[in-house]
Amino acid sequence: MRISNSEYTAFLNNPERYRLMYKAPLGDKKTGISPAQRSFWLDRGSVFHLLMEAHNKDWSKEQTEAKLKEGKFDAKATQNGQALFMAFKQRYNGDQRFSIQQWDEHQVASEIEFEAKIPGSPHSLIGKIDELIEYEGAIWVGDYKTANAKATENKKRIEFEDSSQSDFYINAMRLLGRPVKGMLYRVVTEHVPSQHYVIPITRSESRLDVSLLSIHQVCEMIAMMMDTFGIDKPWPHPGSSFPCNWRGINGKSMCEFETLCRRPTSELTQADLEQFIPNKPHLSLME
Repeated sequence: MRISNSEYTAFLNNPERYRLMYKAPLGDKKTGISPAQRSFWLDRGSVFHLLMEAHNKDWSKEQTEAKLKEGKFDAKATQNGQALFMAFKQRYNGDQRFSIQQWDEHQVASEIEFEAKIPGSPHSLIGKIDELIEYEGAIWVGDYKTANAKATENKKRIEFEDSSQSDFYINAMRLLGRPVKGMLYRVVTEHVPSQHYVIPITRSESRLDVSLLSIHQVCEMIAMMMDTFGIDKPWPHPGSSFPCNWRGINGKSMCEFETLCRRPTSELTQADLEQFIPNKPHLSLME
């Protein structure tokens, strides 16, 4: 099995939500389902990342505009993402501490998809890195993050320290022969003016080893669930983690799948599914 960090964390948080997102069939598709209406925050981050890729790979203005049009992003999110990109570009332009690396002789190490086999396991890590970057004499897996004006550097540091993303990506790069020191997060915020946080995260060898074992175990559990229950019937649904345990203003659920979970997919009606579309794989390796 190939597994991304998004799939890994989704299964650990809630197997039923994972089933709906990545496995449940909709029509003749068996790649899971997504809300038809994307969130503002998702579109904003997607626009920012697209512009960073265009900048790093020297796309033409026409290429960039075509990609933005193809994405069909929300207009306000596009404007916001563009503003954050300009702030980021202005902040790091000419900063000699940061140097993006080459992935190989043909391409710069920006928005690179990878597959790394877990040693002693039939499963593989897959994903896409934002960049490989040299920072103060060491090579890091670079990741860009956008954040709202409530973000602080300390909050983000705690978030990244607790996240499985660093374990996943550091392991993947080292398995591919890239001796990265750790994960380097660069955050740009919606403050006026924007604030910029540079947050390096490192991991011990023991933690990296345990995380690989955990990823292998999750793959085994997913395979067992599919073999035992299939993808139509509901999977276990713990309600103790986000978004089940969080309600927004007026008590509204934060989970887009609230009306679908714990129901066999084959019994869902057209009315149940009218706000959903087949999940488009975010990696070509998933297709």
